[in-house]
Amino acid sequence: MKIIKCFVFTATILIATNLYSQESWPYKNNLSSYKQYFKENFGIEISFPKKLKDLDKYSKVWKVRQEKEKISGSFYGPFFITKDKNCMIAFSSTFFNLNSGKKNNKKTHTTFYFNWKSQVITEIETSLGMYYRPRDSRNRDINQAELYNYVNFIFGKQAKEKYNADSYSVSNLPDAHKTYFVDESLEKLRKKKYPYCTSLFIQKDKRAVLDIKFFFTKKGFKKKEKYINMLDKHIWFDENFKPN
Repeated sequence: MKIIKCFVFTATILIATNLYSQESWPYKNNLSSYKQYFKENFGIEISFPKKLKDLDKYSKVWKVRQEKEKISGSFYGPFFITKDKNCMIAFSSTFFNLNSGKKNNKKTHTTFYFNWKSQVITEIETSLGMYYRPRDSRNRDINQAELYNYVNFIFGKQAKEKYNADSYSVSNLPDAHKTYFVDESLEKLRKKKYPYCTSLFIQKDKRAVLDIKFFFTKKGFKKKEKYINMLDKHIWFDENFKPN
């Protein structure tokens, strides 16, 4: 299956350009500033379920695989732990703007369209050890049938009801125990308690894709839908939002 990789290697890029600092970040390290920034800039209302414990961690690098040659990853935070401690939730520190750098884009899509499918696939392939970096001769494409052992794409009514979005995907990383946090305390916690990881990508066409990671204990992974559903209507795309 041939597909153009458009994974945003945010973590690698920002580290390399020395932008990984609070002074350079567009919001302060608190929930109020985080929510305000994404509401004003992307028209996305975010509220956090009251039963979640805030870990007070922001802008932490996470990688799909720890190996240096496999560079897929990004920044996450804020982080939360559920009351039963069977799930840790990591919100993306940034949004993937579908129109970034594009001008006069008049292309339209039906509701049965997921722009960021290639990013979902890249995470899965990296987790399986099949993907290294763009144009690496060792890269291999996952078989289409095998792909759907790990991911579901949901369109239309259900996406609208849950997030006022057009579509979303839920994907389980096959070798999630090999993921890696650069932050020492987060990595220690992940290795000790959370060997499972599920990605949630929520898309509103022509605006942004929000990426959230769920890290589970063995018990939590068996009930992963329960934890993902906790965020229903806590993430809401404003229908009337217009960027500045």
